[in-house]
Amino acid sequence: MNRLLTDIGRLKLINPVTVASGTFGIESAEYMDLNLLGAVVTKTITKEPKDGNPPPRLFEVPGGLLNSIGLQNPGLTSFIQDVLPLYDQYKAPLIVSFSGSSIKEFQEILSRLEEFQDIAGYEVNVSCPNVEKQGIA
Repeated sequence: MNRLLTDIGRLKLINPVTVASGTFGIESAEYMDLNLLGAVVTKTITKEPKDGNPPPRLFEVPGGLLNSIGLQNPGLTSFIQDVLPLYDQYKAPLIVSFSGSSIKEFQEILSRLEEFQDIAGYEVNVSCPNVEKQGIA
């Protein structure tokens, strides 16, 4: 019996290990087996593409790094067409992180994402401290 099995609502995970959104994209599969994770959480996507914050984006501090990426992402349409299909080859449940600048935009993004059965859950990013006018105030 696997003692690491974890339930989050109806979502069943083989273990409680997931990745933090914003730190881990599909490109990370080049360095590790995503099938070993309990779930994969995407980088946050927004309705429109975002370039993110200008460099420098990483700041060394005692004991680690601070980042200020600014939600760099290809936008919802490109994510659906180009990125989402890349996750099909992995067993780990996919949790898509998304953000909007209004309740209506959150609803629009969720409505589009709900068309895809391979998405197991969502992380709703309502206040990213590294972007202006992002999330619900």
